[in-house]
Amino acid sequence: MSHIIHWIESPKLHMNGVEHGKYYDGTIDFQSLEVGDMCYYHYQGVPCKDRAHLELIHLTDYYFKHNSNRAPLILALPDRASEHSLYFLVDGQCYSDKCQTCNKPRYKCKCKEHRPKGHYDAWVVTGSLPLITVQPSVNYDDDESGVKHYHGHIKNGVIGDG
Repeated sequence: MSHIIHWIESPKLHMNGVEHGKYYDGTIDFQSLEVGDMCYYHYQGVPCKDRAHLELIHLTDYYFKHNSNRAPLILALPDRASEHSLYFLVDGQCYSDKCQTCNKPRYKCKCKEHRPKGHYDAWVVTGSLPLITVQPSVNYDDDESGVKHYHGHIKNGVIGDG
């Protein structure tokens, strides 16, 4: 099944109750997004382009070299393991919990010391919003339940299973 990417200019932000009113913490209320919704990563209520903060959230070298003129992108992907969508930081680095010794995830690793691969560069994001292409394919690993959350391609603004 494929999904068209929809650009959300003003996404819903988290609201937190305060004794004498309300304030927002400035981050995206991801549960309000539906599969295919895409927006900028927000920090303190605005699309974030603050280099010091962005360096803390594991973005790719490609983002800093080619796309740092815009805030990083967030995209809601389908999740085969639940009725909710997956939070995908499009310009973010990949993360792998697979052990560098045995190449198995933490829950299957029998090594004396599990050594996860951790964060690493992978995705290249090209195109104009919302018609982006992400290479290589996006793969959310299975978890302890054994369910593969998502694997597919993002090409010219379309999310497809793969």
